[in-house]
Amino acid sequence: MTKQQLIDEISGQRDEYKRERDEWKQRSQQAEAECRDWKRRCEEAEAKLKAFEQGPSLASLHWEGGMYHGNVRNKMPHGEGTLRTLDGQNSLYEGQWADGKRDGKGKQYAPCQLGKETKICLVYEGDFVNGKRHGQGKAFYEWHGPVLWFDGEWRDGLAYSGTLFRDGDGVGQKNADGSPRWPIKPIRWQAGQKIPNTDLCGWGYALHQCLRDQGVSGYFPAGAL
Repeated sequence: MTKQQLIDEISGQRDEYKRERDEWKQRSQQAEAECRDWKRRCEEAEAKLKAFEQGPSLASLHWEGGMYHGNVRNKMPHGEGTLRTLDGQNSLYEGQWADGKRDGKGKQYAPCQLGKETKICLVYEGDFVNGKRHGQGKAFYEWHGPVLWFDGEWRDGLAYSGTLFRDGDGVGQKNADGSPRWPIKPIRWQAGQKIPNTDLCGWGYALHQCLRDQGVSGYFPAGAL
C-alpha cells in the first residue's frame, strides 16, 4: 500500500466517523425533542386531571342538616344545586353555590307556624353572597295565599331598603278579578326606620304584630318591629 493509499483510507475512515457522529448527534437531538414533547403532554394531562378533580361534578351529600344534590367541588356544594330536608319532602334552597355557601341567584324556603302546624311557608327569592341574603330579593309568607311582603335590597341577611306589600295585598286572598280582597297600601321602608303601626286591612290588627305572627321578625334589623 502506497503512502497516498494509506492517507486516503484514513481520510475515508475519518469521514465515516464524522458521519456516524453527526447521525448520533441528530438522533440525540431528536430524542431530546421527543422527551420534551412527552414531558409537555404529561404536564398537560396532569393539569387536566387536577382541574377535573377540583372542578364541579354531580353528587349527593349531607349538608346544613339536609340532603344536597347538585354540582360539587372539593366535597362541597359548588355551582347549581338543591338542598332538601332529609326526608326529601321539602326544598330548603334551590340555586347557586360557591365553596359550600349559597352564593348567586337562589330561592330559600323556611318554616313558619300555621295554627298548630309547622310548615315550609316563608320564601326568599333573589341574591345571595357568602351564604347570606344580600343584594336584590323578594320575600313571601303564606296566609290565605302567598303574600309578597318585601321587595328590595338586602344586606347581610336582612331587609335593608324597599317596599312592603308592593302588590297591595297583605292577606293573600283574591277577588274574582284577581285584585286583593283585603288591600293594603304599599309602604316604603328602609333600615333605621320602625315598621309603621298601620291597621292591617282595617281589622284592628297592627302591621308590626302581623309580621311577627307570620314569623318574619328575623328578616328585619333589630328594633324595626
